[in-house]
Amino acid sequence: MFEPWHIDEIAPGVTREWSATRRIVIFRLMDYKREAIDLWTAAIEETIVADNRPHLLVYHFAAIPPSLSIYYLQQKFRQLDVYAGEQLGKLEKPVAHTYIAVVPPRQFAPVANFIIARQATVRRTFGLTVQAFSNLDSALEWLVSREE
Repeated sequence: MFEPWHIDEIAPGVTREWSATRRIVIFRLMDYKREAIDLWTAAIEETIVADNRPHLLVYHFAAIPPSLSIYYLQQKFRQLDVYAGEQLGKLEKPVAHTYIAVVPPRQFAPVANFIIARQATVRRTFGLTVQAFSNLDSALEWLVSREE
């Protein structure tokens, strides 16, 4: 859809993928070890404060996290909420971002709701939009329609 993508391999199982125009960035998490989750959230933090930050973000999960990783992932999402709130609050004119959670169709609802709930505070404060999709193509189509 947005070929070519530029892929930054942050670590094994963690990538940040930029569309050719850099309007869209996909943060892909395929490994649920603590180190991978830390690097994934650090890449998101780094990107949301960049000068030319994208406005359309995709959180893409390769699979449902193992139960032992869910609590740690929740902690990291809380930290992202606080960090995004602090950083976006420093802007003179806050920019609306769109966060998308992409998860596998199987067992879709619990994880999607978990991700969306984690962004609720920041979303209310800064006008962020969160939408969950069962596949990446649908998420990207929706993102493009937001830009039109």
